[in-house]
Amino acid sequence: MRNDSGKKIVCIFIGNRLAVLQEIMRMERLELAHVFILKNSFLYKKRRAIHCPYTIFDNKDEEKIISRISSLDFDILISNGCPFVLPVSNMSRQGEIFLNIHPSYLPYFRGINPVNGILLKNFTFAGATMHFMDDDIDTGNIIFRQKFRVTADIDAGLLYRLVFDLEGIVFAEGMRKLIRSGFLYKGIKQKRLKGCYYTRSLSDMRLNLGSMRSAEILSKVRAFGVTGQGVSCRVNSINFKIFEAEAIHNKYVIMKFSLARAGEILLEYDGKVLLKTMDGIIKIKLFSRNGLRGARG
Repeated sequence: MRNDSGKKIVCIFIGNRLAVLQEIMRMERLELAHVFILKNSFLYKKRRAIHCPYTIFDNKDEEKIISRISSLDFDILISNGCPFVLPVSNMSRQGEIFLNIHPSYLPYFRGINPVNGILLKNFTFAGATMHFMDDDIDTGNIIFRQKFRVTADIDAGLLYRLVFDLEGIVFAEGMRKLIRSGFLYKGIKQKRLKGCYYTRSLSDMRLNLGSMRSAEILSKVRAFGVTGQGVSCRVNSINFKIFEAEAIHNKYVIMKFSLARAGEILLEYDGKVLLKTMDGIIKIKLFSRNGLRGARG
């Protein structure tokens, strides 16, 4: 690492998000030399705003991208949404630093899909972390992290926005911390927690209406209620994908449909569906049915 305060710190970036990259471009000490952009990501759509050489890649390009990174001359590699694990110990040369910015308050929710995991497990806080990279997944020493409380009014779409914006703040604070220390700061060792990884699975994104209670159904809908995700179920030979739902508490409605079977559609109106569960009724507010989108009320 260049310790001369008069020289620019040469950085390369790999990932799929924008907030951290914007902070890199704002910091006077940093010189952005190359950007590796995940195809069809949010960053891919904003790539015209990047004023340095960039390379577009997808998941199958892992070996090619690792080789390309290894051929570049840089001081710091910054990862933010890279879809594969970089073999840091094999790639790094003397003086190079590898950093990752992760959308959770590590060591909680390492892995690819922490936002879904936070909501699915009803975790009480979320956050973002900047850490040194090692050869494992999100386990390197922590440089800087910040968290906030997750309340019942935070849905998946909002939580994604909040943690991705926070990543930029955490990166800026962490980088200033490293610069002030002359890049001598080694970070705080992470705790090794059991069950701290989360990657979404098809089983997590499916509903069994005959055996699940309302609270579990609503928890899954909340955790995956964004475009491109949703939770799936089959009702009356029709495939539903649900993005938004809420419990019905009205005693008259509950009494009216008390003899209905779990999984039965009770009523459809204004693009919404009332659905019987094992222990109550839920209102499906946003959904697709056999690929056709329902309306939000």
